[in-house]
Amino acid sequence: MRQVNARGEFGERVAGELDEASHNLEAMTILCSQKDASISHERQKLAALQAENEKLRATLSAAESDRQRLHEDNAAFLSAADHFEQKCKDLKSDLTRSQQALHEEEAEHLNLSHDLKNAHLGSGPINLLN
Repeated sequence: MRQVNARGEFGERVAGELDEASHNLEAMTILCSQKDASISHERQKLAALQAENEKLRATLSAAESDRQRLHEDNAAFLSAADHFEQKCKDLKSDLTRSQQALHEEEAEHLNLSHDLKNAHLGSGPINLLN
């Protein structure tokens, strides 16, 4: 009878431990499911952040291309402005020379006009037929 009682107590003890292990296993399963859900959520957030990062890289690349194009356009503009400025200086110089030549021609014309007037006054009418 002692053996039967001992076996009964052992069976009850094993059944209690089995029940406790089953509850622990159930609790661990729930905890693992929660952790899996948490990991899945974090992976989704990471994927979203990676997608946003790629968009930002593409935007940065486009901005860099625009910056480079603007730099090239600016260099071309400055070169054209330098060329235009030099052309203006050349035209001003040509204008100054032309004005000076005009003044010289006007002075020469005035001198010739005075000489012609003086010649008419001093000699009377000129006979071109002789």
